[in-house]
Amino acid sequence: MTDELVAAPNRQFVLYVHNNAKGVEVKLASQIALNAPDEQLDQALRDFVFTGGTAANKRDEDAAAAKELAGYLAQITKIRDDARADGYSPNLLAAAGKALADNTLVATQTFLLKGQEEARALDVAFRQKRTWDFDGDKKPDLVAADSSTGILWLYKGKGDGTLEDGRTNIGTGWAKWTAVFSPGDFNGDGFNDVIARSKAGELFLYRGNGKGRWLNGTAPDKIGSSGWQAFTAIFSPGDFNGDGFADVIVRNTAGQLKLYRGNGGTGWLNGTSPDTIGTSGWNQFTAIFSPGDFNGDGFADVIARNTSGELKLYRGDGVGHWLNGSSPETVGTGWNQYTMIFSPGDFNSDGRADVIVRNSAGELRLHRGNGKGSWIDPTSNILIGRTGWNAFSFVF
Repeated sequence: MTDELVAAPNRQFVLYVHNNAKGVEVKLASQIALNAPDEQLDQALRDFVFTGGTAANKRDEDAAAAKELAGYLAQITKIRDDARADGYSPNLLAAAGKALADNTLVATQTFLLKGQEEARALDVAFRQKRTWDFDGDKKPDLVAADSSTGILWLYKGKGDGTLEDGRTNIGTGWAKWTAVFSPGDFNGDGFNDVIARSKAGELFLYRGNGKGRWLNGTAPDKIGSSGWQAFTAIFSPGDFNGDGFADVIVRNTAGQLKLYRGNGGTGWLNGTSPDTIGTSGWNQFTAIFSPGDFNGDGFADVIARNTSGELKLYRGDGVGHWLNGSSPETVGTGWNQYTMIFSPGDFNSDGRADVIVRNSAGELRLHRGNGKGSWIDPTSNILIGRTGWNAFSFVF
């Protein structure tokens, strides 16, 4: 090689690029240009300087981006699979699935940097809405009305599926009510409330203060003036139609199920004409209640026990109807042995809705949901309340 070629500006530039190249393609392309025969060297160097170097750098960038994307996809796939296995993170599962489907650096980076946390926050908020925390410690509680004394007792939960020792008197005169239940936060102030039905068919709202007491304990709001005594079952699924407000479901004597949509205050969006969500046949059930989202799809569900002792799961569709209204899944047998069945939502803080039962001995037992429409251990239950719970007409 002549001294003129060795000192040529293009060769010095390509040599500098070669010695400092980080990418394999640039290093290889510059080496090929530098190794060209003398009679082709000048053209080879020119080609690299004007086009070849840029093309090689683009290949390196594409390879790096592909490697980076593959790493992000692997992270998101694990998050998605964990959310799917968890069974109680519908927002995270959906967000991860969308990022994987988009399959771009922007989508995956956005999900990892902020999207996953936003989805997790939505899942946490959803779970908390269906966890019956009455005293503000973020641990699910139980409330029970004594049928003889009329005292309303607060049993504080530990957050692990058990109850603290002792109890707190939070009201008297509750034996007069024919139904008592919680809709969660009915009036939108962030605190869980209680609804009671009188013998005259009136409905009253007791607004919780978030500290285990009431904002209106001596003067509850009347949210139903008459006619509610006609219903043979009344309970709340929380927000059943997806508008963000707690609702109430009732069963009439004809065996129909009706949805009263709450307005987020102290009334109804359809108080004079409730939606029919079950046309007939609901009279076959000896107990009807809602655990909130029992199968992990993000929508509130309803569970009903028939006379044979089977538990049937009716999966809500999030807009006030059913995903399986004509063919509910059987999620339990032998449940006619229990004198009371209800759900506080997630009682043991594992992110999955649970069910509590009372047996003839007056014990309370916890059946842990698996977040997928069944149970963690279908053959067993956990004792959470020893004898004496037969004294209560309502527990929730």
